[in-house]
Amino acid sequence: MPNETTPALRLLNRKQLRELVPVADSTIWRWENAGLFPPGMIVGGGRRFWSEDQVRTWLENRLRESLERSAGASTLHGQEDQP
Repeated sequence: MPNETTPALRLLNRKQLRELVPVADSTIWRWENAGLFPPGMIVGGGRRFWSEDQVRTWLENRLRESLERSAGASTLHGQEDQP
């Protein structure tokens, strides 16, 4: 049972993972092998699961990086501070 210092670990199966990260299984596998995506884990019965916290953190980081690149591109093209 989780306490105040140990949050509950929620695991995502493939279907749940695809709802958050809508890419092919082969893409996830390739990203994992390259160290670009949180690793899945085998939890009984040969089924693979991913930590929801790790996947959400990965998504937040990707979004932040994308926004930073977009902001940098806007600045390079003289579009700084324009809506």
